[in-house]
Amino acid sequence: MKLNLKFVLETVFGIFFLFLYCDYLIFFLVQKSCDWPKLNPENEDRTIQHTDEEPVRVMVIADTHLLGSRRGHWFDKLRREWQMNRAFQTAMYLHKPDLVFVLGDLTDEGLYCSDAEFDYYVRRFYTLFQVPDGTRLYVAVGNHDIGFHYGISPYLNQRFVTAFNAPAIQLISVRGNHFVLVNSMALEGDGCFLCKPAEHQLMKIERILQCTKGTYYAEKCTSKSKLDIYSRPILMQLLNQIKPRIALSGHTHHGCTRPLPTGDGIEVTIPSFSWRNKDDPNYLLAVFTPNNYAYTKCEMPRESTVIALYIFGCTLLIIWLLYSLFCRSRVIVLYSTYLYLSVDMK
Repeated sequence: MKLNLKFVLETVFGIFFLFLYCDYLIFFLVQKSCDWPKLNPENEDRTIQHTDEEPVRVMVIADTHLLGSRRGHWFDKLRREWQMNRAFQTAMYLHKPDLVFVLGDLTDEGLYCSDAEFDYYVRRFYTLFQVPDGTRLYVAVGNHDIGFHYGISPYLNQRFVTAFNAPAIQLISVRGNHFVLVNSMALEGDGCFLCKPAEHQLMKIERILQCTKGTYYAEKCTSKSKLDIYSRPILMQLLNQIKPRIALSGHTHHGCTRPLPTGDGIEVTIPSFSWRNKDDPNYLLAVFTPNNYAYTKCEMPRESTVIALYIFGCTLLIIWLLYSLFCRSRVIVLYSTYLYLSVDMK
């Protein structure tokens, strides 16, 4: 009986530790290697006056794609949301950013789900991506949230804007740093119900930014001509209005960095935050001052690594079970027989 109890406890502990490591501890072990980047004084813009304000610390994620009732299996949904929650909350604990930007496609089926399911989406999002006191979270809309440009209705747009406080154009100013969040689907230039207000808002922001420098913007790129990138005239118009040093975008599910067409500034595309879309998702950490910035991409646990660990751990557990069930029993039988023979010989 003692042997059986010990055997059960050892097996339960082995299974528990395997789950604990692969679905909890691994996030800390991987993400703790990433930290806020250091500002390089050589990259300062000398035309902008230096301030003594603390740099603004920004975390950026994209394309969370919370699964819906049509295309998401319940276990897939459960696992992806657990992974994103653990990665995000680990990042909050380790990095403590001032601002968090979520670049679109918060939902996977937002453009055709019912109001009840959309409300459920909203509750799940704010539960999974809860931020601590002192951190502000802003979102940009994506095509999976309300559809592509010609499929967007005023109702779908307003439903998202109301739920997430996410108008097509947003200006966020913190300690002399200016962040412009742009819904690219509102920049088709065809006079649609979404485009005209967005254009007017951009003109207002342009006038505000003419009085200052040190601007940046983040956007959800959803507009292969008109689907994956902006058309060039619209892109150039936007860049000339905002004059960003760094443009942060999402949508493609993969990351890349390239110079902006104006030759002044760079575009950084953020990969999807969901393991359903990418084996090696990551997020961006950036620090900003009015005359300088620096950024780094932070690795998250690879799905393939976690699967390999589970396979390896389960293999070890099976070997341990076989050893315990057969080899240990044989040793005990042989030992008992030896004791019996010893006593009998006496």
